[in-house]
Amino acid sequence: MKRKLLLLGTLLMLLSGCAGNKAGVDNPYEIAKGKSTVSYYDAGDSIELDGFEILERESENVIGLLSRDSSCIIVRDEQVRCIYIVDEDVVTYNQIAVGDGVDKLESTYDNIEPFQLSKTASSYITAFDDGVQVDPDSEDMEEDWIRIIYYVEDSRITAIQICDTRFAVTMQ
Repeated sequence: MKRKLLLLGTLLMLLSGCAGNKAGVDNPYEIAKGKSTVSYYDAGDSIELDGFEILERESENVIGLLSRDSSCIIVRDEQVRCIYIVDEDVVTYNQIAVGDGVDKLESTYDNIEPFQLSKTASSYITAFDDGVQVDPDSEDMEEDWIRIIYYVEDSRITAIQICDTRFAVTMQ
């Protein structure tokens, strides 16, 4: 009898979400760390996420973005313009995180384009229009499409960047 009650209690905790310590990521413009979820569409002054530095969109913050060894969120006029992740504890869309292998990207996405950055480093880019995956090389790409860029070295994701097309192209 005790065993059945214990099993029932465990099942109820799992179903209610009390046993989990991670937030879900249901959209390409969201990230989660622990129980906290942050959206690309959150107001910059309302974001509090452990391990992330909130930076203003200034040239020194944008130019050195790829050489950062810590996660950050870039805002302009209190609007999130870019989320840059190097923390393996941060989960992005489709439960992909820094440290995952390239094979996870290739098996998860239909439209993902590899791009060679250097001899050892490359990136994979995908794009979303209103939550629907689209061709990241589309000539009809809108400024508000969300792009996810996975930076890769030695077949492992080393950083993830989430931004809209306007930021990706013009860094604004």
